[in-house]
Amino acid sequence: MSDRDRLIREGTAMASGDDAPGDRLLTFADRLRRSEEEDAEREEKPEIWVSFQLAGRSFALPVMHVREFAPIDRITRVPGAPSIVRGVTNVRGHAIPVVNLRELLGLPGQSPADPNRILVVDYQGRWIGLVVDRVDRVLTLSPSRIQGETSIEGLTIADNILGCYETDDDSLLLLSASTFLDRRETTG
Repeated sequence: MSDRDRLIREGTAMASGDDAPGDRLLTFADRLRRSEEEDAEREEKPEIWVSFQLAGRSFALPVMHVREFAPIDRITRVPGAPSIVRGVTNVRGHAIPVVNLRELLGLPGQSPADPNRILVVDYQGRWIGLVVDRVDRVLTLSPSRIQGETSIEGLTIADNILGCYETDDDSLLLLSASTFLDRRETTG
């Protein structure tokens, strides 16, 4: 039985009560409004993600963290930077660190020696460039279809995965910037 049907049944039962008709009407209207508010809260809101390739796997980040997919001229090494930092580059007048995402996530293989584009994320007001193999597309995902259990044999990235999402043609491993950028190893 739907919430509306239940309210209509309760409203019919209320009509036989001893309350004044105006009180019954207002009580019924209040219940109907609460029911609509609860329905709106339960309604699923789609989320927008950016998918990219890394080490032969498909990953995605929420679009709210992605600033742009930016061309770069060069990466300048910085002495004393954490090992996952390839260096810094200039993106629209901002010097930003460029992170080897493959190494940070513990994925096998080599990142491009001289990447010409990076995925720029904005995390807690900081711009960080991520070296990825390629950016694929922007997707709208249904949160209820995100599978929380992710089994990835022999890789250290499992702790960084929020879940898995199956599309018609791919299986995406969903990341959040906080799952890998807040780790202590990124700072030392």
